[in-house]
Amino acid sequence: MKNILVSSGLRYNKVALLEDNKLVDYYIDDSKNKNTIDNIYLGIVRDSVRKYDSVFIDISLDKNAYMSKDNTDKLPLEGEKVLVQVIRDDTDTKGVSVSKNISLVGRYVVLIVNHSDKNKPKSDIMFSNDFNKSLIDDIRKGLKENIELDSNMGLIVRTEGEGKDLSDIINDARDLLSNYRDIEKQFEEFKLDKKDKMPRCIYEKNITDIVINEFYDKSISKIICDKEDLASKMTKKMDSYKLDSKIVEVFNESTNMNLFDTFKVEDEVKKALGRYAWLKSGGQIIIEHTEALTVIDVNSNKCEGKKEIEESSFKVNMEAAREIARQIRLRNISGIIIVDFINMKDEEHNKELLKALKDFTKEDKIKVNILGMTKLGLVEMTRQKKRKMLKDIIKNNK
Repeated sequence: MKNILVSSGLRYNKVALLEDNKLVDYYIDDSKNKNTIDNIYLGIVRDSVRKYDSVFIDISLDKNAYMSKDNTDKLPLEGEKVLVQVIRDDTDTKGVSVSKNISLVGRYVVLIVNHSDKNKPKSDIMFSNDFNKSLIDDIRKGLKENIELDSNMGLIVRTEGEGKDLSDIINDARDLLSNYRDIEKQFEEFKLDKKDKMPRCIYEKNITDIVINEFYDKSISKIICDKEDLASKMTKKMDSYKLDSKIVEVFNESTNMNLFDTFKVEDEVKKALGRYAWLKSGGQIIIEHTEALTVIDVNSNKCEGKKEIEESSFKVNMEAAREIARQIRLRNISGIIIVDFINMKDEEHNKELLKALKDFTKEDKIKVNILGMTKLGLVEMTRQKKRKMLKDIIKNNK
């Protein structure tokens, strides 16, 4: 059973995904850890470093945002007003990275607006890689007939749109296009008004968008909210997408315990800050972070008394593969990840292990690439960076 817990206050939003009451994914956005990924800003270029083909842009955050030529054909000039979207979170030494290319994510569709020729879509209407090919032609035709896109725009139909009424997909695309037109209008007014020199955020995802677009899928049994008004907003949003809003519940506030304490979420978060994760078989996973990558070591440890070492190693490795998929998602580990599984001589076991790891990571909403196993028996993988790692978020809260 999968449940989503949602808590929202004046200065924070928290979301937890539980699978059989075990924490799988965790999101927090508060005054100390403001999540700016995908936010859209009106900014002013404050400095340019031509030597490194980059500019620094004031978008109203503590540190100026960074834009490199990798994300645009032509860098804006110092003093120029720009419309940008955050594509990478900040670090201890550098502000957020931004791009002039904009993307708006809906439940079924993503709208892409390219303000440069770099990364320009090959087609104005595209589909996710695993979309049912037999449905593509009718959906593409329907979108072309009903949605008028500019020459620099494109649509990506998400896997969530598979099997949905064409009208639902079209309405989602219309909503995104309407949102962008509003963003575009605000930017034009900002550019024309010489007195307006106040950088600001003009678009950010709300908590209901985050839950539905980043956490929800058909396997979810309940969405439990800690406040009545939050549940009402969630229900309304679910209804707008014709999703089953009956799964939305309000947590019983009559107890002294809050929602996240009741489900022991914070205890699980604390465990996820440690180096070790224990397996039911008695083995353990050791997670070490370096500047360049994350190393995960699988140890059989207490796993004793097995007649066949190869079969014992295979069993522990398969259990570890599932737990590793959970841990990298929960801890939000990104970049290069090296996994040192217990050595196995049977090639079929190694193939099964890689396949299992790929299957377990498919549930991750953030893109994970399993690159393969080296001659030394190390599994190489990468995970796209979308948010700060859990350890950095908790560190900032101390």
